[in-house]
Amino acid sequence: MPTCANCNCYLGNSAAVVRHVEEQHNVHVKLNAASTHVAYCQDCHKYIGKNTPGQESRKALEKHLHKKHEVDILE
Repeated sequence: MPTCANCNCYLGNSAAVVRHVEEQHNVHVKLNAASTHVAYCQDCHKYIGKNTPGQESRKALEKHLHKKHEVDILE
């Protein structure tokens, strides 16, 4: 189950992760349901995960949030 290390709270699924990051950390992201390899950060205007085939969009998003926005979502 995904956990936000910054807020010390559990998040149920990918939609909950996106909602939490937007509401609590003011980072606006989208996960593409049609493609499992692409996420989009609206704040950075950047697609995430498109260059790493085989990596799930949520994993790519977690890596991006840690690196660029200092938000730690842990599995």
